[in-house]
Amino acid sequence: MGLDGEGKLDNDIWIIKTHYPERVGRSEFIANKCIVIVRNPLDAIFSLFNMVGTTSHSESLSDEVLDFAKEIDLFTEFIQQETSVWYDFHAYWQSKSSQIPVHFITYEA
Repeated sequence: MGLDGEGKLDNDIWIIKTHYPERVGRSEFIANKCIVIVRNPLDAIFSLFNMVGTTSHSESLSDEVLDFAKEIDLFTEFIQQETSVWYDFHAYWQSKSSQIPVHFITYEA
């Protein structure tokens, strides 16, 4: 949310945080090495659902709201959409491994 140097893409930068290509900026992200740090998709997608629903990084939806979202298939549709985004993101970085060194690191169980 506004880190120093965020969006800067020149050779002065050694390490950047990005969601590219999920969130494409004003120009293509170019790198000569990449470490992709990813969460467990089950945790990440559920966390994103809470963030979108509460507009907060630290709050969670109530059980009643979650139950309602499941009843009307909103949660299922969200999971299907985000699974596609998740797949595309990883496929992009896997394809880049033929051009530059790409290393994947996961965290969470």
